[in-house]
Amino acid sequence: MLRVLAGIVAGVLLAVGIIIVVEVVSHALYPPPPGMNVEDPAALARAAAQMPPGALLMIILGWTLGTFCGCWLAARIGKRAGPAVTPGVLVFAAAIANMFQIPHPPWFWVVSLLLVAVAAIAGAALGARKPAPLLVR
Repeated sequence: MLRVLAGIVAGVLLAVGIIIVVEVVSHALYPPPPGMNVEDPAALARAAAQMPPGALLMIILGWTLGTFCGCWLAARIGKRAGPAVTPGVLVFAAAIANMFQIPHPPWFWVVSLLLVAVAAIAGAALGARKPAPLLVR
């Protein structure tokens, strides 16, 4: 049980960490408009409407990579795919919440949620798989 809990915590922390790093890089490559108030929902909506496709793809990359790695780690530590459900569901739910708070184009909804789901399943499956034994001469 402790192994499962540790896997979940480590997986969630890794997923969030990767997402943060990719979004920091994204903001460096695609900075928000100067003087934009991030507390103003209308300003966020205007900025999101003007985001270049590369900025949107960076967001998808962060969510997908974070989900995959977090689910993989949770399954690896937990020794089965079950613990990977939590990081996958949390990132999926956070992505939906983000898209409700900040308007995104319809294609972004479809692509990002599909890739997050696939990344969660793939990370869980690969993390739970036993590593191949070393070849012995």
